[in-house]
Amino acid sequence: MKKLFLIQIFAICLFVFHSSSIHAQPDSVLKVSYVSGYLSPSMTSVLREKVPSEEQFQLLVDNISQYKIFYDLYIDIKSHVSVFLVDSVVSKPGVSVTGQVEYTYAEADGSFRGEEIFMGERATFGGMTKFFKWDIESEISDLHGKKCRKAKLSDYPYVTVWFTQDIPVSKGPAYYLGLPGLVVSAVDFYMTYELCEIEFVKLTPEIETLFKDYAVDSHLEYDIVDLLNAKDRVSASLK
Repeated sequence: MKKLFLIQIFAICLFVFHSSSIHAQPDSVLKVSYVSGYLSPSMTSVLREKVPSEEQFQLLVDNISQYKIFYDLYIDIKSHVSVFLVDSVVSKPGVSVTGQVEYTYAEADGSFRGEEIFMGERATFGGMTKFFKWDIESEISDLHGKKCRKAKLSDYPYVTVWFTQDIPVSKGPAYYLGLPGLVVSAVDFYMTYELCEIEFVKLTPEIETLFKDYAVDSHLEYDIVDLLNAKDRVSASLK
């Protein structure tokens, strides 16, 4: 059943955000679901150059496309704290991937921290959203039923996101934060993130525990800028 769902994932992803204001439900949590994959335009281009035959290229692309990570982003509307974390992973035998963000916890003041697995190593990271320099472009597109604007991360041109000011929360997948609206689509050198569903859920004891557990301070091995620079060096070596 899961595989069938994957085949149809982009056809059935729904945007279920109702027109009511998020401020009208102060005790609610905004739950945003994303699906992430490893066939970014940059990685597809690398594969195209490295794989000798069209048949082998198509087979590899087909196998990689079946490797998916499903994420949930929980946003406390009252406190503006959020947790982005893995919900489930659907792997493909024989396919090795570069890694994945395990979680990101973000405070209302713009500080955030999290954990990522990259090239087989697990590392913690942290930073402030004010250090992200987003270049917001004039290009507008309708995505998931919402008017979205395009933005690129300055100094990291392979990072492109689409955000909607219809949902005025500066949150998004992974560490793509600090924009004047929810990020509904993001692409970096390695991965893609696409919104599937968004809904209000009750602030249950389980979700309260989730926020508390991820709020615990931990030793940070990388500032977010250092982490992005390290990943940038690896991506440059692949070109």
